[in-house]
Amino acid sequence: GETKHGLVMGHTVFQAIVQLEMEYLKPIGLGILGPEIESHQIEKRLEPYAEKAVLAVYTMLKIKKDIYEKEE
Repeated sequence: GETKHGLVMGHTVFQAIVQLEMEYLKPIGLGILGPEIESHQIEKRLEPYAEKAVLAVYTMLKIKKDIYEKEE
């Protein structure tokens, strides 16, 4: 078939991560290259995607901290 396995896997992994975040109330960063990325594109995109995933977790932790401090 024409199934784009990378796309299917990306959605599946993302759903599992969201479930874990909700269960444990902890942010998880995810940076996926693709789903149709060419091998020559990987190195150029790797670091920026990783940085964005780390920044997303940092931002979520900061927001969570700010919310808890307001509740106190």
